[in-house]
Amino acid sequence: MSNTKHIILDEAITYQGAILPVGEVVELPAKSAQALIDEGKGRQAENYEGSKPASSGNKNNSTSSQTGTDEEAERIEKLRKALDEKYKNAIPALKEHAKAENVQFTSEATKAEIIAAVIEAGKAEEILAK
Repeated sequence: MSNTKHIILDEAITYQGAILPVGEVVELPAKSAQALIDEGKGRQAENYEGSKPASSGNKNNSTSSQTGTDEEAERIEKLRKALDEKYKNAIPALKEHAKAENVQFTSEATKAEIIAAVIEAGKAEEILAK
């Protein structure tokens, strides 16, 4: 039995500092993959070849669909960095601006989780403009 599993993400997640978008097929340690499946954040990718290990430094441009995914991942990473920098020492302001845009997150959410929720909700540009 393998120590890794391929899963298709049903929710964007942050893994090793990188935001992985919905629909991304990733190879994760089996325990991590199973936890995401159990939480409803992903599903097993049956007989899938060509998924990339989930790490912030991996780029695989072997097909046009992967290039599109890489471009989207790059765009998301730029938004994440911009939000992180803008709200470096202003987490209460980030929470306020996210709530004003009706972004859903828990009261215990970390800065990284709020940023991920903002990006997933498609509100990053609006919040960066504030």
